[in-house]
Amino acid sequence: MSKHIFKQVVGDTQYEVQIGWDKPCQRFYFVISPYITSGEYAGEVDDPVASNLYLDNPDALTLEDISQACKSYGLNIPQGLLAKVDDDRINNVVNQVEVY
Repeated sequence: MSKHIFKQVVGDTQYEVQIGWDKPCQRFYFVISPYITSGEYAGEVDDPVASNLYLDNPDALTLEDISQACKSYGLNIPQGLLAKVDDDRINNVVNQVEVY
């Protein structure tokens, strides 16, 4: 899988978002997780609030669907990230990680 990761604060919640190309499954994927910011486990990612695996048909996921999922949490995807993920699809990229 390719992985494009960014963190963003919305209100009083910090999120970690991972978007990429899943080469073995031949589909896009995404995971939106709140980031624990206080307490004993400060800095760890909590259970995802949204993921392609929560969808009825994850194989039909588009980049626009991912964009809309992020917008529904008030998240702004870094400029150029989705274009890079589409390039990953075109080139069938695996084991590439980019942090924004």
